[in-house]
Amino acid sequence: MFDVGPRWTPRAARRFSPFAEVMFGGRRITHDIQTPGLREELLKEWGLGEYPHFPKRSDYMVQYQEFGFAMTMGGGFDAVFGRAFAWRVLDVQYSRSWLAAVDPVNANQGVQVRSGIVLRFGTW
Repeated sequence: MFDVGPRWTPRAARRFSPFAEVMFGGRRITHDIQTPGLREELLKEWGLGEYPHFPKRSDYMVQYQEFGFAMTMGGGFDAVFGRAFAWRVLDVQYSRSWLAAVDPVNANQGVQVRSGIVLRFGTW
């Protein structure tokens, strides 16, 4: 008896496996500004006994930060090596966040293009 009908191929056995994703969450951006030479000056004063405690980071740096909602969406495809491994040939992600500018840093939008090795759980 011959079977000439279409056959179902398990997902892990396909040569190329496309994917798409949408992620929601938060993003925090921090920008630190150090006053030039202030740390060395405070260390020198502490060594001479003129400064009451060892200089902390907050003594010579100013920190600006912002936290807000962020979203990332993208997709790509994997080239499958076997049931457990694949090569992520292309992964393109666009990210958007609704944050105010943090000093000179304005990171509201971004694009990432990545590639890498994938360990596929649940296919063994």
